[in-house]
Amino acid sequence: RGCGVRVDFLLALTFALNMWEWMTGEVVQYLVKPVTEGEGRCRFAHLPYIRPYTGAATIFMSHCWGARWGDLVAAACAGSDMRRVVWIDVFAVRQWPGNGADLDFRGVLAGCTAAIVAAAPIEGKLTARDHEWGKYDADKELFLLSEEYAVAAKILPFCRLWCVVEIAAVLELRKALVFSSGRVQGASAGATQVAVARGAGSVNMLVNCTHLVNVEGADAAVEADKVRELAKIGPANFGRINQAVASALYAGSIAVRSDVTEIDAASCGERWSINEVRDWRVGSLVLAACVAGRV
Repeated sequence: RGCGVRVDFLLALTFALNMWEWMTGEVVQYLVKPVTEGEGRCRFAHLPYIRPYTGAATIFMSHCWGARWGDLVAAACAGSDMRRVVWIDVFAVRQWPGNGADLDFRGVLAGCTAAIVAAAPIEGKLTARDHEWGKYDADKELFLLSEEYAVAAKILPFCRLWCVVEIAAVLELRKALVFSSGRVQGASAGATQVAVARGAGSVNMLVNCTHLVNVEGADAAVEADKVRELAKIGPANFGRINQAVASALYAGSIAVRSDVTEIDAASCGERWSINEVRDWRVGSLVLAACVAGRV
């Protein structure tokens, strides 16, 4: 947990190296591993020049390595100010063989207030409109068999085993679960600011995904990992987790639709964020809080 990083440092690093369009796996390959190899293959967060920007994490970030780093950074910062400290595995875990002891994230989660799942919009059928798949199962089944879904599933958090394992631990520990959906735009070398699009596409994807959650169907690079981890979760818990994730996805869609990311920040223990809401947005804030079960 002490390997969390401040979001002001996270932003500064991403701007300085123009990593907004990098995949998270590329951050490990081209940044984390090269700079730690000559330092005893340590954690990125333990580098002497990184330590001043680290601290005890209050927010656990769950994400897919195949997704864009910039969208993860946007999720980490959403609704907050620069006081937030987040735990991101690529910085907190040694990215070298023999790091098994680093991978027990449950202790980290136990000390955090909440987990934010980065789920950037994936252009296509998921973002086009609300398909009302709760009513039209045939259309949903066709989509699940499509090549478009096969590609999307590689970066949809609830379709990836290790994200599912993290989410299951969040629920077991009774921590707040927040889905954040936004796409960074306008990033370029030398930029000092970027825009984060959280429009109808994000809303539609989050709503559509409420009908796609299936813990048992989560994919893993190693089948043995899937068998072992799902057995730990327990088949009896699959339905409960599916329902909880679907509820969190829908709550996220309401927060985006109502433009009140402050409610997500409040769920993360940052209650002061609510004080920043202008009077004319209070109604939307209350609606989002009710849908999310946070009142």
